[in-house]
Amino acid sequence: MYYLQRNPTQLLNMLGKLFVFSFTWSLGGMFKRQEDGDDDDMIRRGQDRGDRDANICNEFDNFMHELFEVEPPLGM
Repeated sequence: MYYLQRNPTQLLNMLGKLFVFSFTWSLGGMFKRQEDGDDDDMIRRGQDRGDRDANICNEFDNFMHELFEVEPPLGM
């Protein structure tokens, strides 16, 4: 709270960044990256699915960058 007391004009900027962080993790946190799978899971799924999982993570990352590459308070 000390930062906000010294810089009250930065409240909207800080809330915007917290929103982007929360929004990104609330959606992207459920994706499983290929590196995170254990060996048994990768054998059951096969390599095709692992590649698709990696592509979904990359596409989500690109989408979030496009969505939030704007001016503050929502810009990152």
